[in-house]
Amino acid sequence: MVAQLVSALTDLEKTEVAQIVQAESDRVRASQRAAIEDRIRKLASPPSESDRVRASQRAKEEEQVRQLACPPRGSEDTEEDKSKRCVEVFKFLKQLKQPQLWRSVAGLFVGEDGELDLAYAVSPDDLPALKYILESGAARGITYLSLDHNNLTGAASSAALAECLRQATWLKKLSLHQCDLRKDDVDVILPAIATIAGLKVLWLSENYLDDVTARSVVSVVLRSLPQMVHLSLSRNEVTKRGVTTLRTMTTPRPGLYLPTLDLQYPAGDDRSGTVAWWERYLARVRGVVSDLRTRPGDWALDLARLKTREQEAVDKIQRLS
Repeated sequence: MVAQLVSALTDLEKTEVAQIVQAESDRVRASQRAAIEDRIRKLASPPSESDRVRASQRAKEEEQVRQLACPPRGSEDTEEDKSKRCVEVFKFLKQLKQPQLWRSVAGLFVGEDGELDLAYAVSPDDLPALKYILESGAARGITYLSLDHNNLTGAASSAALAECLRQATWLKKLSLHQCDLRKDDVDVILPAIATIAGLKVLWLSENYLDDVTARSVVSVVLRSLPQMVHLSLSRNEVTKRGVTTLRTMTTPRPGLYLPTLDLQYPAGDDRSGTVAWWERYLARVRGVVSDLRTRPGDWALDLARLKTREQEAVDKIQRLS
């Protein structure tokens, strides 16, 4: 008797649950159907006067952006000219408050590899417009941002640059070559760079980074940017002793495979390290390669990176001998 009652209650609960699920499903379908019908009615009905005005205004704005983005007829269009036009487009879109219009002209400026080259074109006053486009999400097709050869030093500039970089968390490559960056500038932008978790390549060459600043950069890369494969600190103010310290920090070890580090031409010398140091480095790299080849698993990517390091060491030894 008790078993029959329990079975009856269980069947009743199942029926109630099924009814609730069916009712919720019917409600969702009805809501979707109403939304579709409303959409069809809007498409079928003639546009209102306000809709026509908005469409006309948008078409006019798109044409203005295209005219600003395209080079003047008959003029020689250099890379620097193109970069400057791109910055003007950014400022115009910020003025219009229409960042999505960037997509209509992005193909004129962004290469097939996702590179946006703004070399020689950006002043500190232009950085808010760049930030505006980056934070809108309209620029997610940009995976490689070059700001080379722009004077971005100073408290205001570095703060504005840091704000830009915090919006570009999808970047894979970032180049700040010859931007007159100094210790105070790097201290400000480095935390922003650390938020770009997928960053694979970073160029900070030909700036004014000393031993302490370069060590801070390498420490942040090792701690916060696990996908980094190449870091360039060439032609800064890193001393030969600083070079040795940095290369020791980035020497690969079993279980830890670090980014390649470009440190050519330390301050006061046009040679990086000594033959003896590079021979020790080469031995350690080859030791890691041997260790990997005996381990189970797919280590193809790590071995490819280590092959690059091995060849770098061989070339250095030949050059310094």
